[in-house]
Amino acid sequence: SSAPPPEKNEALEAQQQMSLFQNCIREQNAHLEMLREKAHDLEVQLESSQKNAKDKENTFAQMEENMEDTIQQLCESTEEKEQDVKSLQDLVASERLSVLQCALSVRDSEIRELKNEIKDICRQLENLRAEAEFDAMWNEPHQLTGEDELVHEELEFQYGFGVGSSRDPLAEIKNSEVT
Repeated sequence: SSAPPPEKNEALEAQQQMSLFQNCIREQNAHLEMLREKAHDLEVQLESSQKNAKDKENTFAQMEENMEDTIQQLCESTEEKEQDVKSLQDLVASERLSVLQCALSVRDSEIRELKNEIKDICRQLENLRAEAEFDAMWNEPHQLTGEDELVHEELEFQYGFGVGSSRDPLAEIKNSEVT
């Protein structure tokens, strides 16, 4: 058996190395393709994650804006309610004042009526007293002295013309001004 010529050996060896090299390149290409797919998947995930983050950021910003609007509305509503409460308090105070004024007016009217009644009673008492004194003096003229005669004439004059001069406290009430 003869050994193959050296050129054939080199060609066979080169062919084996080429085949090995091609297999290695195929494996590397397959590995590279797998890495490309993973990179693409990671890119898609990153984009999705960024989109989700942006969506969450937008949602958060919207929620924050809504919360600010709600707080503003609550503040305005609170101010309106405070104004309503103040208006109601003013109305109640005004109504109370009106009721008190009405009660005072009624009391004033009652006081005026009572003062007028007291004046009438005082006038009647004064007339009765004057009449009784006049009758007492008139019916007993024999007891009158000179001074009593003057008093008798004065009483007769007062009784006849309705002139009254009295230091009686009831008369003073009668003559006081009605307020």
